[in-house]
Amino acid sequence: MSIAYDLPTATKLDPAELNDWYASLDSVAARSNSVCIPELLSALQSRSKSYGTGIPSPITTPYVNTIPVDQQAAYPGDLPLEKRVRNLIRWNAMLWRSIATMLCIRIGQNAKAISKRCLME
Repeated sequence: MSIAYDLPTATKLDPAELNDWYASLDSVAARSNSVCIPELLSALQSRSKSYGTGIPSPITTPYVNTIPVDQQAAYPGDLPLEKRVRNLIRWNAMLWRSIATMLCIRIGQNAKAISKRCLME
């Protein structure tokens, strides 16, 4: 019995040969109740590597740091200086927010109206 399979349109394989491969896989699935298919595909992938045409593995694993903590290089930056810069940036943002708030009180408008006017000018 021959089953016609939908083939990809841009394949370099002979459709008849590809159908034979599909039929072989169906036969293995019928005999082993699909239990052996992962092992068979893994064996075929290993065999294809011997021809230099290995299939890239679709499995991705989470990042694992392979360098032990005691062998890692020291942090290249200056942590106290970086903390000071972050604090100055926060201080600057707070100062500008205070100035905007004082303008709103003096002019009698809310911050949203001031920001709209600033964007338009």
